[in-house]
Amino acid sequence: MLQIIVEQRSVDTAVEYVERVKQRIFQKMREGMQEAMEGLAAEAVSQASGAGIQSRTGQLFTDILSSPRVKETAELIIGTVDAQSEMTSGGRKFRGYLGTALDEGFHVKAVEGKLFQFTAANSSTLYSMGHTAFDVSPHPFLRQAKEVFSAPIMEIIASRVAEAYQ
Repeated sequence: MLQIIVEQRSVDTAVEYVERVKQRIFQKMREGMQEAMEGLAAEAVSQASGAGIQSRTGQLFTDILSSPRVKETAELIIGTVDAQSEMTSGGRKFRGYLGTALDEGFHVKAVEGKLFQFTAANSSTLYSMGHTAFDVSPHPFLRQAKEVFSAPIMEIIASRVAEAYQ
């Protein structure tokens, strides 16, 4: 009869090792996801330029490039890239999804009467008048960037996870 006995400290050591490897894997997944989202943001800017979107100030592209985030829940590691940008409406500044609007297109309603009022230093006033309704056609770039960059995202994450085993 053969009998093999595994001491409790060996079991504890093995369990601790597995837990350390698990933590390294998750850390590498987070790092890989961040790197992949930064690559996706760069691809989105490239696709936007290719779709004919010109950012006069560069702010939209700067906002996209600075948007990559990685969040984690108990079950998921989530990477995001967004195209929020500072916009002004009625003199009020806010952050909105300008990139998404450009990606999907949008309709601007007609405005009648005075639209903006400008007052010069000498107190003379100039008004800009309303405009007719118009459409901004879609310039798809966010979804295209995701399609183009899907394989590299998985490759980046897989290579980072492989580092956890070294």
